[in-house]
Amino acid sequence: TTTTAIKDGDKGDDDDIDGLSTVLRQWSCRGRILLLVYPPPGPMAIRTIQSYVSMGPENDTIVYVGEGRGGCNANDELFEYFEQNHQQWILLNVLPVRTQPGNKGYEKLYILQRRTTERS
Repeated sequence: TTTTAIKDGDKGDDDDIDGLSTVLRQWSCRGRILLLVYPPPGPMAIRTIQSYVSMGPENDTIVYVGEGRGGCNANDELFEYFEQNHQQWILLNVLPVRTQPGNKGYEKLYILQRRTTERS
């Protein structure tokens, strides 16, 4: 099994993103939940989601943990993707994330699921 990790503080350069796309294209990854936890600023999160979604309809659940639009995680493209595709995605739940002492606590856990004809 191939795995790719983005280190703390890493912006997710093209080699990292290509590695993530390679992992997501594997047959064994189909039908699994994509979990993005505190993705670095930049395009890594949206490019990972686009790769995940493009692999098939069974890739239909995304859990994102991080700050919202304008925060330190991902970039505006991530939020624009879900806003522009709101007919395809359901926001199932938004949950608070327990903060560390001294943390401002802007992070939340978002659970999104792609609509199918059966669920529409």
